[in-house]
Amino acid sequence: MKRILKWFFITAVSLPVLIIAVLLMIPFFVDIEQYRPRIESRISEITERPFTLGGDIRLSLFPWAGLSLSDIRMGNPPGFETTDFLSVKSFEVRVDFLPLLSKDIRINRLSLKNPMITLERNRKGVGNWKGPARTEKEKQPQEQKKQTPSNGPLAKEWSLGSLTVKTFTLSEGVLLWIDQPRGERREIRDLTMELQYLSLTLNGAVLIKALKIQGANIQDVRLKLMGKNGLFHMELLGMKLYGGEVTGNGSLNLTQDAQRAQIQLKADGIRVGPLIRDILKKDIMEGAFATDLRIDAAGNSNDAIKKSLHGEGTLRFTDGVINGIDLPAMLQNTGGAPGLSDRSDRTARTGYSEFTIPFTITGGIVQTTETTLTSPLLKVRVSGQADITEETLDFRIEPRFLAPLNGQGDAEKRKGLTIPVLVGGTFSSPLFIPDLDAVLKQNFGKELKGLSELQKGLLESGKKDGKDSRIDKIRDFLNNFR
Repeated sequence: MKRILKWFFITAVSLPVLIIAVLLMIPFFVDIEQYRPRIESRISEITERPFTLGGDIRLSLFPWAGLSLSDIRMGNPPGFETTDFLSVKSFEVRVDFLPLLSKDIRINRLSLKNPMITLERNRKGVGNWKGPARTEKEKQPQEQKKQTPSNGPLAKEWSLGSLTVKTFTLSEGVLLWIDQPRGERREIRDLTMELQYLSLTLNGAVLIKALKIQGANIQDVRLKLMGKNGLFHMELLGMKLYGGEVTGNGSLNLTQDAQRAQIQLKADGIRVGPLIRDILKKDIMEGAFATDLRIDAAGNSNDAIKKSLHGEGTLRFTDGVINGIDLPAMLQNTGGAPGLSDRSDRTARTGYSEFTIPFTITGGIVQTTETTLTSPLLKVRVSGQADITEETLDFRIEPRFLAPLNGQGDAEKRKGLTIPVLVGGTFSSPLFIPDLDAVLKQNFGKELKGLSELQKGLLESGKKDGKDSRIDKIRDFLNNFR
């Protein structure tokens, strides 16, 4: 009996050691390279695009089942500017071995280094993320091939029990967007990401060291992501943007027909000059920028999302200048206002100590009643609205000069009658005209027949008809006095 127990004990101890030894030795005796053509061919067949493994293939089976690949490339279909849809310098996955036997995939680590994804629309408007278009003759052999039974082991149905990922890391990634019909090219570079404990339930953290969106440089993005059953929540722990810090949170609901999103942001200390120059390539203004806002949106298209915009917030600029316009001079002599004389003075500047824009958004229309700009010379109040969907403007500027002070950069004192200014036109071509009707009523108690209608007509024509139409309206108004 003792001998039986002895051999049983020896076997019980030796068997796991033997299994481990076998698992450690298998990769040294299996020529994994012989499977390279089959892997490339099978993935190319599934994706219907070229696929190559240019680097090493390494396999390990203990203490985990591990696979590492390098120089992975998946090509684009014909007709695209770029060669690769996806390229990865290094790929590594580590999976717990024993749970695989019960169809439970537990990935300890999934790592991508230097991945580059190129999303491209060719001149016909076709995206490279879509499969190649096929004629009916081309489809038939593919359908027959799918229906043909196979006697090999791979033909047996294999279902997935569960899938979890403990750690997913992505480093030095690049996302490239190319839209040939619109001539657009955008890049997100130096994308670094870390997600933890992924399954049907998303609960992870994202770190992006640096990225570039529409020319804007962003650093040290720290996110927490949580999601389950189509409901996702994001917490922006911090993001550095042009000397400032941005925090916030958001949510995304994909369970309904129309996607719904909500975002709340707080930002402070952002240098607005470099930000605008990098995005718009224009030198519009300088100063420090801060904001606190909440925006809701829903829809499956850009137009639907714009029309659904709803929320409120405040934009605040401090200690800066607005370039290209001398607001005190414009309010005293509106003949020099941009859009009326069609001339702009690039050397003109308006300094401000504070420029505050509180706003609400309803149905894609931004409204403000208490926007104020304060400078050493004057205080300006702005009220009105902007239609985000139609990209049109409808505002009124009411100025009030403070105690007489020396002008900005000159020795001339500002004086004379200030005239309210109406702002119309579009986002790309704003139009400024003096509110002479209000001046006559408030200061002289008189009304000039047809002047109010003329002003409205000029602003409306600025949205669609252009300069010639405005001149015709002014000519028609003056003809009434002959």
